[in-house]
Amino acid sequence: MRLILLLILLVFSAFFSGSETALMAIDRLRIKYLVQKKRKGAELLEDTLARPDRLLGAILVGNNLVNIAASVIATGLLISLFGDDGEWLTIVILTPVLLVFAEVVPKTYSAQQAEKVSFIVLRPIRWVMLLLTPVITVLSWATYLLTLWAGKKGEPAPIITEDEI
Repeated sequence: MRLILLLILLVFSAFFSGSETALMAIDRLRIKYLVQKKRKGAELLEDTLARPDRLLGAILVGNNLVNIAASVIATGLLISLFGDDGEWLTIVILTPVLLVFAEVVPKTYSAQQAEKVSFIVLRPIRWVMLLLTPVITVLSWATYLLTLWAGKKGEPAPIITEDEI
């Protein structure tokens, strides 16, 4: 049962990693074109990308939650199988598994297929954003206050730079 749960968590981690890459890599001008052409979901995608702080907040919180849960589950599983050695085995086994299957592979694919992946993950990510709204709001305020405390003004980066135009 724990192994199945661990695999499910790894799939979720891959989902969040791939989603982040696809949604950040997709061409903003292409989205505007798709909105004009009335492509299904294009307006929702444009709206989602208009709030990158909320989008990234949801993805980062979601990915951290599933990665921490995967670590806890893997540690418990490996300790039950190998005793105290299960702790270090978790690091040795889970680190490359997470890096390859939940980071590198999904990010590489999503970078190459940003538009396709963005439309596939859009609705689930919107649900995650909705579900995590209270957490994201607190984190956004904390980030804003820490930025002010550090003496920097939080000015948002432009969605389209002069170079892209």
